[in-house]
Amino acid sequence: MDLILDTDIGSDCDDAMALAMLNVLHNQKKINLLAVTHTTSVEWGGACIESINRFYGNDEISIGVLKDEHFIDSPQNNVYAQALAERYCPRRRREDYPDARLVLRNALEASNEKVTLVCIGQLRNLAKFLKYKCAVGYGADLIAAKVSKVVIMGGDFSEERPEYNILCDIASAQNVSEYCPVPLYFVDFSFWNKVFTRPNKQNAEPVWYAYKCFGVEKRESWDPLTALFACGLYDEMFKTTQKGRVTFDNMGVSRFSEGDGDHYILKPAVSARKLEEAIENIVNQEEFKCERYSANCLRQS
Repeated sequence: MDLILDTDIGSDCDDAMALAMLNVLHNQKKINLLAVTHTTSVEWGGACIESINRFYGNDEISIGVLKDEHFIDSPQNNVYAQALAERYCPRRRREDYPDARLVLRNALEASNEKVTLVCIGQLRNLAKFLKYKCAVGYGADLIAAKVSKVVIMGGDFSEERPEYNILCDIASAQNVSEYCPVPLYFVDFSFWNKVFTRPNKQNAEPVWYAYKCFGVEKRESWDPLTALFACGLYDEMFKTTQKGRVTFDNMGVSRFSEGDGDHYILKPAVSARKLEEAIENIVNQEEFKCERYSANCLRQS
């Protein structure tokens, strides 16, 4: 299965866990991680992604960044991005990475099979890509031709309150919900906040360091759960609603109505502990880290 990950890595540490998990599955040849894109203006976002990819020996995975200025780039949104970049890879800056839209276009056009797009941050890159010029027309046309589904960590469908990823860019969430031409699967924030996972320092060192910078040993696992479903290897752990339509009002409040539409809400089909074990068993595997690179990183730190 071909996947592309779109992430706001650098603030909440569970993005690092999700990215590491997909790198391990990529190395096991269970998925093909085509590209990773960053969806805020944090200066060190691309280098943070590269730090984790390189730890697992995956320098070839394309990385793209949002080129908008001053979108969610305050110090609290750079909890660990710069720290990981300086500790684990050359000090590259946002200007060193291509536009996320170009990376998305190239990855989709080059893929010989349908791609799953995994969005675990704000939806700005996807919303902008829908209007991006491509060989087949626009990004929306390329998505219709090459993407099987989009899996989104976003929305709180259990409470009348806005969820963070949606609230940060309500307009983009509204545009994606209305105009994205393929099925959308949403991870409901409230259903998944009882799943906590912990990275192993020995076998997932940069992820452990991200959690250390964030100030926790374990963390709620909204983003790893989104990636776990998206990879298609653990379908028995999830269930979905009937199809319907997701909308976001102008305050960012999420609503789902069954019926017309091709949107779905994900819910757990197993216990929180089984989900935790599934994630930790992937990430904390010793044999799938890049020993040579890990040793070099630690000597430089």
